[in-house]
Amino acid sequence: MEDLLQGDNAAYLSELYKQYSKNPEAIDEKWQRVFRDLGPISSTFSPDERAIIDSVRALMLIRTYRVRGHLAAKLDPLGIEKRGSHWELNPESYGFSASDYDRPIYLDKVLGLERATLKTILDKLHKTYCSTIGVEFMHIQDPVQKNWIQERIENSIKPKIDPKKILAQLTQAEFFEKFLNVKFPGAKRFGLEGGESLIPGIEQALEIYQFFGVEEVCFGMAHRGRISVLANIMHQPVRYILAQFQGQSLNPDNYKGSGDVKYHLGYSSDRTISGKRLHLSLSANPSHLEAVNPVVLGKVRSKQDQKMTPNAKQLLAFYCMEMPLLQDKG
Repeated sequence: MEDLLQGDNAAYLSELYKQYSKNPEAIDEKWQRVFRDLGPISSTFSPDERAIIDSVRALMLIRTYRVRGHLAAKLDPLGIEKRGSHWELNPESYGFSASDYDRPIYLDKVLGLERATLKTILDKLHKTYCSTIGVEFMHIQDPVQKNWIQERIENSIKPKIDPKKILAQLTQAEFFEKFLNVKFPGAKRFGLEGGESLIPGIEQALEIYQFFGVEEVCFGMAHRGRISVLANIMHQPVRYILAQFQGQSLNPDNYKGSGDVKYHLGYSSDRTISGKRLHLSLSANPSHLEAVNPVVLGKVRSKQDQKMTPNAKQLLAFYCMEMPLLQDKG
């Protein structure tokens, strides 16, 4: 079916779309899903055939960028990788020519545009899907989730990012890992090397959650990167972490000798983000890591049930290796 989404078939597809506009059930269910993804063409649109074909071609092009645009994203800042062009992202593959770039095309709010020239459409598609961040989301089956991502990507609903702050967080995470590697070369620690971007990623997420009123975040995560998260996110004192590596305890009288390993242990702390308090808790890891996620979700649900008041806390469950799950009954 994807092979049919080309300019040579625009006339056939425009006729199929007319049938879909009158009665969606009159066409095959697979085509119904395709046209829902393409977006609407208003029933009040001019019946001019070329204009309809232009719209259908443009919608096919937009859909392809949503599906394949990440393949052309600029993910190699050093320019080492030699990448060729993708014919699916070429307007000529959909029947457009050089003379069509300045002709207004009706989009009916797709990409947030009522009408736009092909040049404007391509500029927005390149900035959205082919810049320094690749976005791959069209495989998501839940239409609500997919539309939520699409709306924010295409309408530039993006959080403010401070590059210097991110660099500082990356540097801190990297130097911490290097220090542990040099100081304790034989210790098993499941380091975060190569995944240090997790730290500024979590920090950015916490700022967003705090902005929307979240007051407590319950974390669950795998072994890898756990010690770095304890130090850089949970703000567990580094001297405590180093004492564990040396087989010591900051509070010998309270040391019970449980025998648990440092990359299993949990921690909780209060942090101030953007002038507001945010409570963080990291659940201890069981031996079977797949049990962490339901444990964290159950913990959040229990706290929600305890806080069923008009001023209930906003609680969030966050599993570091999967999509964060928002649980809010406040």
